[in-house]
Amino acid sequence: MKQLALLLLLTVCAPVGAIEIAGRDQHGVEFNPAVCAEDRFTVVAFLNAGCPLGRFYANRLNELQDKYPDVCFVGVNANEGDTYEDWAEFGKRLRFPMVKDGIAADQLGATRSPEVFLLDHHKVIYQGAIDDQYMPGIHSRSATRHYLDEALTEAVNGQPVSIPKTEASGCRIERPKKVKPGPVTYSDVAPIFYRRCAECHRPGQSASFSLLSYRDAAGWSETIRDVLLEKRMPPWGADPRYGHFANDRSLTVEERRLIFEWLDAECPQGDPALQPTPPKFASGWTIKPDLVLEAPKFTVPKEGLLDYQEYTLTLGHGSDIWIKAAEVMPGNRAVVHHAGLRIVPPNAEPGRYYFQKDFSDDFLAMYIPGNTSMTLPPGFAKRIPAGWNIVLSIHYVPTGEETDDQTSVGFTLTDKPAFQIATQCLAPEPFELQPGEVRTVVQERVIDREFLLMALYPHMHLRGKSMLFEATYPDGKHEVLLNVPDYDFEWQHRYVLAKPKVLPIGTTLRCTAVYDNSAANKRNPDATALVKAGERTEDEMFLGIFEFAQPLPQTRSSVLAYVGVAIAVLFLIWRKR
Repeated sequence: MKQLALLLLLTVCAPVGAIEIAGRDQHGVEFNPAVCAEDRFTVVAFLNAGCPLGRFYANRLNELQDKYPDVCFVGVNANEGDTYEDWAEFGKRLRFPMVKDGIAADQLGATRSPEVFLLDHHKVIYQGAIDDQYMPGIHSRSATRHYLDEALTEAVNGQPVSIPKTEASGCRIERPKKVKPGPVTYSDVAPIFYRRCAECHRPGQSASFSLLSYRDAAGWSETIRDVLLEKRMPPWGADPRYGHFANDRSLTVEERRLIFEWLDAECPQGDPALQPTPPKFASGWTIKPDLVLEAPKFTVPKEGLLDYQEYTLTLGHGSDIWIKAAEVMPGNRAVVHHAGLRIVPPNAEPGRYYFQKDFSDDFLAMYIPGNTSMTLPPGFAKRIPAGWNIVLSIHYVPTGEETDDQTSVGFTLTDKPAFQIATQCLAPEPFELQPGEVRTVVQERVIDREFLLMALYPHMHLRGKSMLFEATYPDGKHEVLLNVPDYDFEWQHRYVLAKPKVLPIGTTLRCTAVYDNSAANKRNPDATALVKAGERTEDEMFLGIFEFAQPLPQTRSSVLAYVGVAIAVLFLIWRKR
């Protein structure tokens, strides 16, 4: 279709001149600026289909257009590398025109998606965020400030806009690059993206955009820079000064240096013939399940913060079952942020955890993007006692449109192993957090038998700020096992030790958790609330979880006799991963 250069003459308060918005809209129709010519107020919304926040706010912008029918709304995709196909399907969610245009972004100074500009004929009277409900890594149940709505209300009622500018958060708008040839090219950084990112950043997975090609990576370069500077990606919470973990996702110093050097040179591609082949990922189950259970279908709403959805899956077995591998298989990975599997006795109380002193297991496995399954070393297994059932707990994250999910879980069974793995938990009595309170909670336990420590798992909710795992040994030696200084409820990691650690009888285990119920905690949904212990996302929890192994009765030799074999087996398994 022939492109027509059509002008939307909107002179803003800064001397940027006329703003040109030209091209086809999401329906393939040439954009006609006359739709806004006679309206006093115009909202220009910069949106990127691949940005999660852009998808969330499509519905909010539709609602605002309905609320203010005399205001003209125009959507703009300004990403240099996006094709018409990239954003047109997303644009069909909008009830107003959306076009591809970079000139308007340059003239208005737009840098983020989403970012909105409210214009009164000849000047910008509001610029910034739509509201404060969604920020990178933070999803609140509802907004506390409705910036664009407030500005529109004031403007249409003839009042000055009281907050003319806020900081927009979201993905960077990618503008044309001026590549500076240098020693680092895409061939150098592609293996890092493949190894650290592609498990999630590929089609059909939880991440909103792919990182399997040069075009993908260069097209998201400024967003990549942001998340690396803020250390939000790859997601990993452990302080690198303490412990070594087999499933460590963090970038090395050298990997970060290479990526930043490539970004600073504005993403040179280099010789395409030298670029590595993207990895191939298996479809379907990554384990070979002997038993598969299916949860009911759940409809995920368009937006909001959802409580965990819990489903009891009945096994109906009359004897103990031994599990050597488990996997959670979402039907729709885009909406399943993480999920946990635990076991409960018949007629269990909803929401109650059943950590047993006799080394029975409560926690089975978990799913987080990039770590969907658990496979234990040969000779190690977890036990499901006869008659107990599975509880599948799923944290759903809306994507901006209503969609369905039906998740399945699979188990690989084994005979009675040499070592049993089970979960033990440090958990204090229920406590409350007063409005604005910052509080430290400590729990400790002296173990009365020798254990082989396999993994650690901190669990808190939105007021959780940090958690520290420590051990003091009978000889007085002290060790930090794991420190998570910036706990993030959005990422529920299980930290698997690179080398299992022997904990002798008399070792004191200690967990120290810090909670922040003040407004300084950006993840806090309500700093004025009295927070009680509970299962809801807005309640609070303290679970300092230790995953131990011990020999079963038929192999009563000391744990030390197995340590060498266990370490060697674990090393080989994790090296293959």
